[in-house]
Amino acid sequence: MLDLNPGAKFYSERVQPAGRWEYNLHKLLPGSFGPNWFYVALGQVAERKELLNWTMPDSAKQNACDVGIYRFRFWHAGVLREVVVDDLLPFNRSGAPVFVQSAYNAGEYWPGLLEKAYAKMHGSYHFLLDGHPEQAFADLTGGFPQAVRLNLATMLSPYILGRELKHWLARGSLVTAAVKFRTQPGELLDTDLVTGLPYTLLEQRDVRGRPLVKLRSPRGGHTFIHAEPGPMAGSCCGCLGGSVEDDGG
Repeated sequence: MLDLNPGAKFYSERVQPAGRWEYNLHKLLPGSFGPNWFYVALGQVAERKELLNWTMPDSAKQNACDVGIYRFRFWHAGVLREVVVDDLLPFNRSGAPVFVQSAYNAGEYWPGLLEKAYAKMHGSYHFLLDGHPEQAFADLTGGFPQAVRLNLATMLSPYILGRELKHWLARGSLVTAAVKFRTQPGELLDTDLVTGLPYTLLEQRDVRGRPLVKLRSPRGGHTFIHAEPGPMAGSCCGCLGGSVEDDGG
């Protein structure tokens, strides 16, 4: 790590910008694996200081580590696991980093080292190619994830679902959402959502009698409002802060 950047740090503390209560202090950039399921889950955990500090114990002391050894904690199958890694990070043949990075400080390497420790716990980086955010949430927090499958046969009414989402968010739950694909992932829908891509759910609010949700795309780093298509959707977006507001995430 120090060979790449002599001024490299493990972790940098940041201060919340005034008036930006939802600003993502630890915005992440995906490596060459792309915005995968673990990247999305880690991005949410990074917004909760208490969760991040638990996963990275003694982060301040590890900043002063000059032997290139870093320690992380996870829950694996309900058992507490401590994983130690060195400071060597992978690049592909073209020189692009494979690992997750900090968007604000190219010399801050905790995201890539944490991802490396997580891959080590599961055997290799190959494990990161296929998975679901709820699995990473369980490993990173020790919580018990709940998956809600929505289809026409079991669809909750928008108002009941909105109430449930508001309840989960008020409790501090980490929530992601994805659109199921019929043939292959990556299809852009009329709602500007991409099938198979995990989105971070930031907020639920009722506007003019309609339940709306605020999502963050792992690709664009912007927040937007997703509502059912119709003439009211555009005006409601403005009520909640706009569809392309940059929240640092």
